[in-house]
Amino acid sequence: EFDSEESYLVIPQEAVQYSLLGTFIWVYKPDHDNQKKGTVYSIPVQTSRPFENSIAIISNQLKEKMIIVLKGQEKLKNDSEVIIYE
Repeated sequence: EFDSEESYLVIPQEAVQYSLLGTFIWVYKPDHDNQKKGTVYSIPVQTSRPFENSIAIISNQLKEKMIIVLKGQEKLKNDSEVIIYE
């Protein structure tokens, strides 16, 4: 359970990944020259239980402007280069 004085963000449940070390998400960091090309890195997160309506409530490890990865996480590792396709 979370402390009521912390701030939280709501993200899609599919962004949350699980490992032996705990829960985490992948965050996309665009290159300075090209917003559709960049790298990814993982951030450990604390989630609420249970998930409701396919959302996860995340405690304050995230910032509002971060871009989170929703698909293809199983192929990622820290500092992987990625390209965004629309």
